[in-house]
Amino acid sequence: MTIEILNESYGRVPKKFLTSLAPKLMKSINAQIKREGGEAVKWTGRSLAVLFVDSPKMISLNRQHRGKKKVTDVLSFESFVPQHLGDLVLCYPLVATQAHQNKHSIRDEMVYLILHGILHLLGYEHEKGGEDERKMFAIQDAVFAKYLDGAFK
Repeated sequence: MTIEILNESYGRVPKKFLTSLAPKLMKSINAQIKREGGEAVKWTGRSLAVLFVDSPKMISLNRQHRGKKKVTDVLSFESFVPQHLGDLVLCYPLVATQAHQNKHSIRDEMVYLILHGILHLLGYEHEKGGEDERKMFAIQDAVFAKYLDGAFK
């Protein structure tokens, strides 16, 4: 799996760190998916694009694609090309705000939101609640906890 990082925001984005994290992140996601009774994802030869934008751009994208006139932290766009998992758009100002609120680094918040977006691209949802939400957050929280514990180093 390769990750392309693009930055159209004013914030500093650790591109090298995020791209080097990809293989470890994907391996951990697969392990958690299996624990939840799902099938492992084939990552080889696939790509993901992650774009960081400012708040006005994110509001515009959220309005255009979801009909919501507000800023959001991450949007996920599926791909029609099997080799490309999809595109994630993260709002850098909201990433920074949420990092402060969650008492961790901006880098950690980026990882959390990229993980969240990847799970959406894999078909996981939380909007309707119930078992789908439980599974998604069980995977997300377990993988993020491993990351925070230093398992990805």
